[in-house]
Amino acid sequence: MKLNHLFAAGAMLLAIGAFVACTDKEDQPEEKEAVAHILEVKCDSPTDVSDVGGEVVFNIKSNTEWHVTSSASWAVPSKTKSRANGTVAIKIGDNPSLNDRTAVITISDCMDYNWDGVIDESDLRPGDIGFQSFEITQKGGELTKPDVDIYDKVIFDWLVDGTAYGYDVSPSGLITETIPGKYLKASRNSRTGRYSAYFSPTDKNGGDIAVGTTSYNGYYHAKFEDTSVATTMADGFSAEFYFRPDFDWDGNGEVKPFSCMQSGGWGFLFSKSTSKGSGNFAVIVNTNVDGTSGWKYVNCGFVPKKGEWYHAIYVYDPAAETVSMYINGELAGSADAPGTYNQPAAKAGYFIVGGDPGANNGTTCTAAFKGDIGIARVYSEPMTAAQAAALYKCLK
Repeated sequence: MKLNHLFAAGAMLLAIGAFVACTDKEDQPEEKEAVAHILEVKCDSPTDVSDVGGEVVFNIKSNTEWHVTSSASWAVPSKTKSRANGTVAIKIGDNPSLNDRTAVITISDCMDYNWDGVIDESDLRPGDIGFQSFEITQKGGELTKPDVDIYDKVIFDWLVDGTAYGYDVSPSGLITETIPGKYLKASRNSRTGRYSAYFSPTDKNGGDIAVGTTSYNGYYHAKFEDTSVATTMADGFSAEFYFRPDFDWDGNGEVKPFSCMQSGGWGFLFSKSTSKGSGNFAVIVNTNVDGTSGWKYVNCGFVPKKGEWYHAIYVYDPAAETVSMYINGELAGSADAPGTYNQPAAKAGYFIVGGDPGANNGTTCTAAFKGDIGIARVYSEPMTAAQAAALYKCLK
């Protein structure tokens, strides 16, 4: 009896085992042979794009999911992922810079598994083909520079005594006289590649005096009175000025680093705190409205700091009846300037670099500046905002 029971039990166990084995086999899916990924990318459009923008289109042949990434925010894919065959357009906007720029477009059948923002070898998985990268280069915007046709002061360092001698290299060829001084020395400016000159006011005997006072030494003056320049400026003009003050401005008095204002004219100035300038850096122009002359101020809302370089653009546009100022490529302010332009008084028709002319044929420099000046230019046309920004970006 015991043997029969043992035999029956064994048969039952074999049957159960066979059932379980059969059930496991039916529940498991059949293993499919892995299909090799296909990812072919072709670009039929040029990858060199103009400064105004455009599109670069990629044609993709694939049998799997693919992903698109761009290294630059200005090169935007029309889609970041898709499956099978398709196209992706990289949309590129206007390049506001004067410099060329490059974006890297990556198309792959894998994702950024490491979450580092970059698809590379570490992201590959079994079966992945990998990634293909393409460079898109966009040209920089073209600068339509206004002609420096009225005044362009250039500094030369004469090694005899180190004096910074200045000359006008514009088509006007205004005679720029250098009034030597113990501080009027030249140094190479790494940003512009030109020489800059250092100014500091002195009295008749060469002694140091306060900033903003009348200096007898160490400045430049260029006479434009009795020339066609005076008439040209009445129709509108611009001025470019690159400077670094060597003083802390407290709003006590005025400092006019590049100007020609004597009962008329225009200029850059550190204005006094009791005037409309309220102690700021400003530009002004004198115009006549119905027989009454007056100064129109534009204040940039800040005081230049000692030891820092600033790029300033002055724009007088009589057609728009405005006077404007740009600081470091940005519009700092604008003011209404109706009426006709008033020329400086007789014997004061000089551009003074380092101060402002008195009515004495340029023999003194009033409201004298202390610091470095690298650029002092006058243009015969009102400048646009784009030109002002571009001149700052490519200082030279």
